[in-house]
Amino acid sequence: MATTGAADANPLSFDQGPSWPPLLETTIGANFADTAAKYGQRDALVDVAADRRWSYAELLIAVRRLATGLVRAGIGVGDRVGIWAPNRWEWVLVQYAAAEIGAIFVTVNPA
Repeated sequence: MATTGAADANPLSFDQGPSWPPLLETTIGANFADTAAKYGQRDALVDVAADRRWSYAELLIAVRRLATGLVRAGIGVGDRVGIWAPNRWEWVLVQYAAAEIGAIFVTVNPA
């Protein structure tokens, strides 16, 4: 269903075609919290180069700690959070922390 926006109560447009499995109807933060509740002690993130690993429960705590820091730094819903980094564990934390507070995660590509 697509909306025009002008005459509708909701000015946003929405369209969804057939999909299997069906698309999630939750936010990234809510989905991650649900996953952590179900699989808390299982590995969620392993960084071999850094010799670090996080269970879902540990990763959720780290994400929420970083999200709190972003909010305290003045970042909020709709703000953009940019990161310029290779594939590292910090990248994952920033991505989920931005989603947790409703910020927009932006990757920076110098190329």
